Amino acid sequence: MRSSKGLVIALGVSLALNLALIGFLAGRASVAGMRHLAPDPSLGAFRLVRQLPEARREALRPLIREHFRGIRPKLQQLHAAQTKIRDALDSEPYEPAELERALGEFRTALLASQEHSHRALIRLASEMSPDERQQMMAAMTWNPGRHQTSSGHPHPPGPPPEGPHGP
Repeated sequence: MRSSKGLVIALGVSLALNLALIGFLAGRASVAGMRHLAPDPSLGAFRLVRQLPEARREALRPLIREHFRGIRPKLQQLHAAQTKIRDALDSEPYEPAELERALGEFRTALLASQEHSHRALIRLASEMSPDERQQMMAAMTWNPGRHQTSSGHPHPPGPPPEGPHGP
């Protein structure tokens, strides 16, 4: 009787492992062909500029610099709001109202940074050729099956950029 109980347990474990493996493989196969815009499409747009010819990079450089000058204070506000969230979660006694306030500040700062980035994206796209806008769309497309960089961002399409970080 004891050995049949062990066999039933082994069969159950084997069945569970096989089902988990099948589920994992089915999930990977279903997202492999998916391509859509990343959660914030403006994230890939500015990486694309590195791949443009030098003359185009120079022409677009003032827009990029303006964007980064404007986004810096927005990112500082986001970091300050994140600190308040951590402080609220770490406080004793815990005060739900403090966390709610901190999360509200974070939402406000996040929205301001996204609005700034989106306005910059509109200006950048306005200065690009149709072909460059197509390349930008490809850089902004998220493909779950595509290899990602160590920072978690997808590699932009096309050949690696030339310069100090490329071939």
